[in-house]
Amino acid sequence: VKWYYLLIALIPMISFVYLDIFYLRYIKNYKQSEIAKQLGLSQAEISKRLMKLSELISNVLDVARS
Repeated sequence: VKWYYLLIALIPMISFVYLDIFYLRYIKNYKQSEIAKQLGLSQAEISKRLMKLSELISNVLDVARS
């Protein structure tokens, strides 16, 4: 699955901050600490949001496979 299909599927489910995190982590390959600095959030918050993104991506992929 191409990343842009995932991004399109995720847009209605999440806020733009999550989309920024998705882009920086999975497209630009930023580290959590780099994302935190870029967005002005703690690394713990980035970690938490990445976990939520992982769950959402898994759900989108499950639906796509059905």
